[in-house]
Amino acid sequence: MAFLVNETYLLPYFIVPAVIVFVLGFFLRRRFPPIDITLGKAMVLVALGWIVFAAFGSVPYIFGNNMPVEDAYFESMSGFTATGLTMISNVEVVPSTILFWRSLTEWVGGVGVIVLFLAALIGAGKAARKMYVAEARADRIEPSIRETARSLWKIYLLLTLLG
Repeated sequence: MAFLVNETYLLPYFIVPAVIVFVLGFFLRRRFPPIDITLGKAMVLVALGWIVFAAFGSVPYIFGNNMPVEDAYFESMSGFTATGLTMISNVEVVPSTILFWRSLTEWVGGVGVIVLFLAALIGAGKAARKMYVAEARADRIEPSIRETARSLWKIYLLLTLLG
């Protein structure tokens, strides 16, 4: 998006946090092998996931839109949880790339960022099932959590394209 609207100066505010999250995730996954966790620990992990996601997601707002840290964190958390509240008072002066980022976080938040990671990173198993239930979704469309998450994403993408 930044290339299309000539806002390439914003790219580092998206790329740096993404690289940090990727590298951190890579090392954590290699350091700690998958284990079976209790439902309580799965719920704590889900809560921490929202906190961490919102923190990294707030970086573009802080540096790309000069928002105060607390407003940027609120904006990011609002997006990833699909709450829809905003701290942006005048959208006309906000860079298009930042507005696109806000819309993208709302879109991802609509289906659940944790479900995305269950499909992409954790895979099948008891731990995935517990985190899936902790995200307040007890029903499964497919036999495995991974396949259920994939099916949800396919439906979500189809509805987005139709909309």
